[in-house]
Amino acid sequence: MATVGIITFYFVNYGAILQAYALQQTLGDMGFSAEIIDYHDRSILFAHFSVLRRLRYFVWHGLMKKVIVGPGRQRRMEGFCRKYLRLSPERYRDMKTLHSNPPLYDIYVTGSDQVWNPTTILHDSSYLFTFVPPGKRLISYGASFGVSKLSDKYADAYIEPLKRIDFLSVRELEGKDIVKQLTGRDVEVVLDPTLLLDLKRWRKIAVPY
Repeated sequence: MATVGIITFYFVNYGAILQAYALQQTLGDMGFSAEIIDYHDRSILFAHFSVLRRLRYFVWHGLMKKVIVGPGRQRRMEGFCRKYLRLSPERYRDMKTLHSNPPLYDIYVTGSDQVWNPTTILHDSSYLFTFVPPGKRLISYGASFGVSKLSDKYADAYIEPLKRIDFLSVRELEGKDIVKQLTGRDVEVVLDPTLLLDLKRWRKIAVPY
């Protein structure tokens, strides 16, 4: 059975967790052994923040959110991940570790979500498979740039990595246009992974809130 490593944002919010779950389930239905690479480099999140935005982030997430939302929501998210997501045995908490000792799979998949947002890629190219050893098959599924147009100053960060990807698909028509502009490739626009599972599958894991 071929192994698949998925690199995506699975930790940000409920939507991110559910899209990661759905993609992993779909790959399993297709006969692959799929894992989500447990990668979360918090420093990349703050790299493009202004001082004011960093302060606002820490005030909200460190203080106000805990009071308003409460710790229960975070516990539920973590519990869902432990129960339903198959994560890689190794945790990667910084880009250097991921690139120096990458997890090994037959196939690597990136997507969905805004994995190719320029504010992320500018500081962390991992979601463009720059950590993957040569000779591996690379696939994007429903990857999103999160922008309708890409500034020319970001082009060099994308062109060569995108050309390496064997099978490309994006989530929005704007993403299709961006890839065409950067590489000349025509790519598919596909459904968000959450829409790949039918209602019966979702009801199996749904619980009263």
